[in-house]
Order: sequence, then structure tokens, then C-alpha cells
Amino acid sequence: MKTQIKDALIMLSIVFFSITTFATIQNTINPIKYEVNNKETTTTGVYKGHDDSGYLFVIKNEKGEEKITSFLIEDETVALSNDLDSKSVLGLMYDITYSTEENGTKTITALKVKL
Repeated sequence: MKTQIKDALIMLSIVFFSITTFATIQNTINPIKYEVNNKETTTTGVYKGHDDSGYLFVIKNEKGEEKITSFLIEDETVALSNDLDSKSVLGLMYDITYSTEENGTKTITALKVKL
């Protein structure tokens, strides 16, 4: 009888820790959240530099796949408050709020370093 109770408690503990660990792994694997509000989208991305197409960020999609996405910055306040031409900001993670035009062009409306 004591052995059965002991075995049941061990199995219950294993199940509990397995579920807890799985939930923690899920949050670690896909921490990116998307919010769409008034034609603006907010996401998180890692800054990789810029080229002729715009400012490049690595963004995870809903499936957790990483994709390099190009953004334009038209707001002078956003451009001045984030020196994206500096090499010191390469690899930093940012909260990015952007609008998407009908032609697919993405324009950053707010940008903040994620600490």
C-alpha cells in the first residue's frame, strides 16, 4: 500500500514538472507577440543594418520562423532618437511599431530598444 502511494506521488510529480517545463520552453521558443491596432503592427526584431531597401530587422513570424524584413523611417523624430547608422546598435533587439502601405511597404512609426 505504501509503495502504491509512493509510486503515485512520484508519477504525479513527474507529470507536474513535465507540464511546467513544456510551458517554459514554449515561452522561450516563441516570445514574439504581434499586436495590430488601427493599421499599425507592433512586433520585436533584432537590428541587422541597412541597405538601399531600408532598415533591416530579423523578425519571427507566427510560426517562429525568422525572416529579414526591411522598413522605412519617414518620421524625423524616430530617425533622430535611434541612430541606426551606428555600428554599436547592430544586434540590439527593438520594439517596432509600423504601418503597412497597400504596396507592402512597411514604415516604422515608433522604435524603442528593448531592454
